[in-house]
Amino acid sequence: MIGVDVFDEVAGGADAYLLSDILMDCDDPSAERLLRNCRVAMGERGLLLVVERAIPADDRPSFNLAGLGTTGGRARSELELDRLFEAAGLERTIHLRTPSGYSILEARTRASW
Repeated sequence: MIGVDVFDEVAGGADAYLLSDILMDCDDPSAERLLRNCRVAMGERGLLLVVERAIPADDRPSFNLAGLGTTGGRARSELELDRLFEAAGLERTIHLRTPSGYSILEARTRASW
């Protein structure tokens, strides 16, 4: 195993990439940088799965937000996550909400990139 900093580079060649509970810990520039690195690694046919606790459309968080102040991160709505994806050259293709409060978001490389 080789240690890498995913904020600098993500290894290419995989069919799918999984980020779980990481974007919530990042400020917007760091989250965008990580997503952009995933997009570069994914190439044209790759798939990114993001597992996060997204704020529901009714804007009522269903989880404890304590502790986010120490990381610079924050909980994001579906729209805010879509904006991060777009800024990184990705588009969300699926959003599955689970009973646990987690969402599973599928993103793919935007055709225009």
